[in-house]
Formats: sequence, structure tokens, C-alpha cells
Amino acid sequence: MKSFLYWILRIGLGGLMFLAGVGKLLDLQGFVSVMETYRLGLPISLLWLISISIVVVELVLGFCILIGYRFQKAIYGSIILNGLYALLLLATLIRGIHLVNCGCFGVFHARPLTWVSAIEDGLMIVFSLILLRLEKSR
Repeated sequence: MKSFLYWILRIGLGGLMFLAGVGKLLDLQGFVSVMETYRLGLPISLLWLISISIVVVELVLGFCILIGYRFQKAIYGSIILNGLYALLLLATLIRGIHLVNCGCFGVFHARPLTWVSAIEDGLMIVFSLILLRLEKSR
């Protein structure tokens, strides 16, 4: 049962991160536009840099989790990235900013920012921690 859960979480987490990166990469301009809606007060040039960095990090982490390369470091990266996402989403919700597209999955799934979006990032952290624990017990 542990092995089954391990592989479900590994493929699910790695695949979701990788596909989210691909979805953003397919419409990088659109993702930068979504980043603008978060009203971070950053210049567009910095939003481009952040957006490109997010895409690269998601692609690399997702790929590393899927193939098992530097696996534990990739899982820690997933925890950090999803923690940052959760904080950004919570801060945006608390500030009362209504977003018609949270940008979470790029072109694959445009949807409004809700409290569920932040909870999903929290679940990604929980899944990452479970996966890390299962990896260490192998």
C-alpha cells in the first residue's frame, strides 16, 4: 500500500507541477498579465522575470519529481514553491482583490481565485511532506 501511495503521489505531484509549468509557458504573455492582476506594485520587467522563473522552476521541479532526480531536493522545492503560492493567494484574498483567473494552471484551466485555490496549495504541501516521508522510509 505504501508503494502504491508513493507512486500515486509522485506521479500526481510531479505531473501536476510539470503541466502547470507547461500551461504557463504556452501563454507566457498571458501569465505575465495574470501576474499584473495580483497588484504587487512591481514593474512589468520584474513581473516578466518572476513569471519566467516560476515557469522554469515548475518545469524543473515537476520533471525531477517524476524521474526521481535529486528527488528530496525537488520535494523541498515543491514545499517552498507551494508555500509561497499559498501566501500570495491568501494575501490577495485578504486584500479583497477579485481575480477572474488565478493563473494556477496557465492555459489549461483558467479559473477565479477563491479560498479553495489557497487550500489546494496547502494540500500540495501536505502531499509533498507525505511523499518525502515515504521516500525516506524506502
